[in-house]
Amino acid sequence: MMRFLKYIFVLSILGNFVQGQTRIDSLLNMLDEVKISQDKLSLLDSLTKDMIKSNHVDQKQYLREYVDLAQTLGRYDQMASKSRFLIQQYIMKGDTAKAFGYINEMLTFKQEFKTEKSEAHLLLKRGGVHFSILDYTKAIEDYDIAAGLFMISKDSIFAADSFFFSGQANSNQGNFPQAIFNLEKAYNLYEALNDFGYMMYVGSELNLMFERNGLKSEAKNKLEVLLKASKARKAYDQVVFFKFKSIRNKIDDDDLEGIKADLDSIAQLLPKIKDSSIKIRNEHLSEATSLLYYLQINDLESAEKSYNRLLSVESKMGHASAQSGTIFVKVKYLKAQGMLSEALQMLNTFRQRVSSKKNTNVNYNIMDIEKLYADIYRGLGDFSKSNSHLQNYIKFKDSLNSRSTANALAFHQSRFESAQKEKTILKRDYEIQQLEIKSEKAAKNRNILISLLIGIGMLGFGIWWNGKNKRALLGAQLEQKRLDLDNFTKELLLKSKEKEALTLEVNVLKKSIEDNKPSISNLQELANSKILTKDDWYDFKQKFSLVHPDFLINIRNSSYQFTESEERLLALEKLNLNNKDISSILGIASKSVVVTRYRLRKKLNIPSEMSIVDYLENVVVTSN
Repeated sequence: MMRFLKYIFVLSILGNFVQGQTRIDSLLNMLDEVKISQDKLSLLDSLTKDMIKSNHVDQKQYLREYVDLAQTLGRYDQMASKSRFLIQQYIMKGDTAKAFGYINEMLTFKQEFKTEKSEAHLLLKRGGVHFSILDYTKAIEDYDIAAGLFMISKDSIFAADSFFFSGQANSNQGNFPQAIFNLEKAYNLYEALNDFGYMMYVGSELNLMFERNGLKSEAKNKLEVLLKASKARKAYDQVVFFKFKSIRNKIDDDDLEGIKADLDSIAQLLPKIKDSSIKIRNEHLSEATSLLYYLQINDLESAEKSYNRLLSVESKMGHASAQSGTIFVKVKYLKAQGMLSEALQMLNTFRQRVSSKKNTNVNYNIMDIEKLYADIYRGLGDFSKSNSHLQNYIKFKDSLNSRSTANALAFHQSRFESAQKEKTILKRDYEIQQLEIKSEKAAKNRNILISLLIGIGMLGFGIWWNGKNKRALLGAQLEQKRLDLDNFTKELLLKSKEKEALTLEVNVLKKSIEDNKPSISNLQELANSKILTKDDWYDFKQKFSLVHPDFLINIRNSSYQFTESEERLLALEKLNLNNKDISSILGIASKSVVVTRYRLRKKLNIPSEMSIVDYLENVVVTSN
């Protein structure tokens, strides 16, 4: 280690005095001189970090060298952590086969990982690869397990990322309620972490999903929350962004006064935005929105001025995406000015561009395109084409409305189910409180009864003591003889009882030795069991009860309602089996055991330092 520190010292000197040599070059020179593996691993760690930051062309070579050396040294968590960047190289190049292969290779060492984060990071990457090839089902599975493992390891930032990606995958798969559920989890975690940027991004996604699925009230509430949070942080670019979203809602509601007020507010906020690129994008959007507003009120003179300003801003921005982003507004302007041929040509170009894309906005864009086609062809007098496009518009609109209605119903149903669960929990809490009150009353009555019995006992003892003294006075000699006789008799009885106790202990010891054999046998049979059917579970319980007769009875008598799968896991936990043995007995994957245990701990609200079995036996069962 001292030798490595000398290398670092030399590196600092080189950094100050050697001209034209980068830090990466210096680290590479040092790497050739290092002989001790531990020092080489530390040096490779610094080298790969610098290469990743600068996107160095040779980073893949040294990342693999680090991963291989960490594996050789048994540093499996460091190996898994660094392998993520190598996997990202494959993902960026679209080489999904190599990405999958490398991830699965790393996961073969998961039994060696000392922290859940190592497996979670690999599953997060694998979920991303599944997402990239549109396999949303497998992506969701990996994201959800990763989120659970990150939560166990209290790594909130990556847990938030996992929930966010899972929400997007569920949305693409059409599972709207679960998408909302996961996105809200991500939003809450980002908010707790004070990660304002990601919180706003996820919040915008939620607002958009609410809007597109017919949940206008939820969308409006979310927008107000986001706008308030942006104002509080003086994030003027975010305030302007959400103002534009507010204007879009007001356009749908034909709230012209509200649109004008928001446009004036945006004009005052734009000079406060420091980032020039963000400012010009918002100026561009402001001109497009103003143009739409003037068209809405049929002020064609102001619309023409706004149109020219819009084109001027687009020429400054100088990229095609800026021009295509306002295509609908420009087509509407050309149509309003009677320039129908130019409008049609612009719309045809945009239609070809949209049709080549695959994203969630396509259906909404095509719907708007079909409506514009119908209006333009009607203006050109081609009523046949106008009617054809109008029918397409109606078909898309009905399809999207049907989906929105279904998703809205599913959303409210999931909210209703959550509310019902909360009501059940509250009812159960109330019942527990009533039982506690009754228990307290019973304890008070019991204490009173005990005090009364003690009083009676003391009174009886006083009477007996008084009588004894009187008898002693009347016949001291006779009493002494009786006492001598009693003592002699007690000594004989004591010897007899000691003999009986010794005999009993010998018999108990013999029986314990004999009984222990089937107990040991039962334990061995339990450890080798397979619980795959109801009959298997019945046989297992019979054997288990011979070894631990009260365990299953106690947990069933507790206030918690365990499912059969949870009872099975608890029984196997009582046998101190590891994840691999439990998954083998139950015929499920090891990660399913981890997730089930995590959910069970969360359900019981078990402290992290206490095992599930200890909590049940020392807290739950004792309290019952």
